[in-house]
Amino acid sequence: MAILGNYISDESLSNEYKEFCIKSHLETKLNYKEIRDLCEGNVPRTFNKIIVENINTYIKTYIPRYASAFHNGRVESSVLSIGVNDHNEITGIPFNGNLELYKDFINKSIIITINQMVKVKHNGLCRCSSFKIDIDECLVNPLLLNNHVNHLLAVKDIESVKYKKDIDQYHILKKKWISKIFLYKGKLQAILDSNLSRHEFIEYLIKQNVYTQFKEVLSKNIHIPSENVKHFKHDKNSIVFWLIQFKNKIGKKLMMNKPIEPFENKNLKLEKCLVTLLSPLRSNLVNNGIRYFVLNIHFFHNPLCENQVLWKKGLKWTAQKRCDLEPQGPQCI
Repeated sequence: MAILGNYISDESLSNEYKEFCIKSHLETKLNYKEIRDLCEGNVPRTFNKIIVENINTYIKTYIPRYASAFHNGRVESSVLSIGVNDHNEITGIPFNGNLELYKDFINKSIIITINQMVKVKHNGLCRCSSFKIDIDECLVNPLLLNNHVNHLLAVKDIESVKYKKDIDQYHILKKKWISKIFLYKGKLQAILDSNLSRHEFIEYLIKQNVYTQFKEVLSKNIHIPSENVKHFKHDKNSIVFWLIQFKNKIGKKLMMNKPIEPFENKNLKLEKCLVTLLSPLRSNLVNNGIRYFVLNIHFFHNPLCENQVLWKKGLKWTAQKRCDLEPQGPQCI
């Protein structure tokens, strides 16, 4: 009997494990509130539908490949277990009710997939081959399950509030920065026409000890024709020269102090990650009455059969073989 959270023997030539995760786009299935509720153990009405559809995705993704690989590897009896991760931990398939009631549906789905995506000379398994499935319900020992999701969600909520505050402040600062950059990267005349920048320019001249030279000029409205700029830009006795120096200095300072958009921590998308993985939710889901199962698909072959079984990968037919490679371990090549 499988025990949720317990460990079983390593993968071998004759057995392969796949952790059950959500492979569909969650945004098309659930809204944010439903995803958040699911993290806390409250399943939506569509939960079982999502699980069954995802089982079907696993069937289409893995059954053809392993039907081919186990046969071509001359493995007489083999099993593909869905609900066990790469560390040999039983992570299970969550279901609100009894998944065994869907055994016929899963069996038919496998038959359809094999007929469409596996072939020798004809579509389907080799005549020497067969398969059967069993669905084992997992026993639950709460001591074996980690319950850190609620803490992660609480931390995420704090980070979300901080990020909202930071991103709001960023956009306020960026709007001000853009206004200034357009002013100081624009025409010289614009600096004199703005009361704020004109005052800043006067302070700059005072620091350069040249304000008295232009005090009378700055007390009046000044117009600087664009065509005159090139004639006076190197003349220290011209206000044009100092306007250019001031404009360049402020422009560089603005570029160095360009507002930086706050980094959106991946934890802000924590709920989606947790629901996609499913395994971290086991404690919360179990506490809300969700049952867990492991789906085992058993393949049987004649080890003396010399037929090569192909499977459809995309638009092409390919063959793989189950081999024991060192140091990686069992692989399909």
